[in-house]
Order: sequence, then C-alpha cells, then structure tokens
Amino acid sequence: MTADQAFDLVTASLSDMSIREGRMFGCRTLLSGRKMFAVLYDRRLAVRLGRGSQRMHELASSPAAEEWDPTRRHQPFRDWALVSFELHDEWPDLARVAYEALP
Repeated sequence: MTADQAFDLVTASLSDMSIREGRMFGCRTLLSGRKMFAVLYDRRLAVRLGRGSQRMHELASSPAAEEWDPTRRHQPFRDWALVSFELHDEWPDLARVAYEALP
C-alpha cells in the first residue's frame, strides 16, 4: 500500500462526516469548512489533535510520531502530530479524532 492509498482510506473512513479534500502546502488535505485537520505530508499523516489531548500525549512517546514542522524552521505547529507511514493502520482513527476536536 502506498501513502496515497492509505490517505484514500482515511478519506473513505470519514465519508459520513462533512469534509472535503483540498490542497495546502502542495499536499492533499482534509478540511471541514475552511479548517484543515489532516494532511498527507511526505508519506506521513499530519493531524491536528491539540497539544493537551490524550492522543497527542500517546503519540509523544512513540518513535513513529513527532511534532509537525511544515516550514522546517524549527517552529512546529504545536497542536499537530506527524505520524509515520508505519502507523498507517491508525491514520483513520487519528483523522476522526482530529475532526472531532475541531473548534
């Protein structure tokens, strides 16, 4: 399976939600209204989980995840986690959590 195929599965898993796919940072992105909550970034999934959330805390201890720094200027988006492809089975659940956490 490729990262694009895994992202397709994420999108399909959220078909019951009010989302659309777009492009940000030149990447495939999932949005609710105008709010971005999941991004396919360099074969990894970036998700907006919130810095104080349980899932963010769980991912902080995983070597397969890190803070997302799309600008590569050592200024990560604090509410976002970047999850490696090796955890692609968890991507749909993480995207749903991110969607449900939107303000």
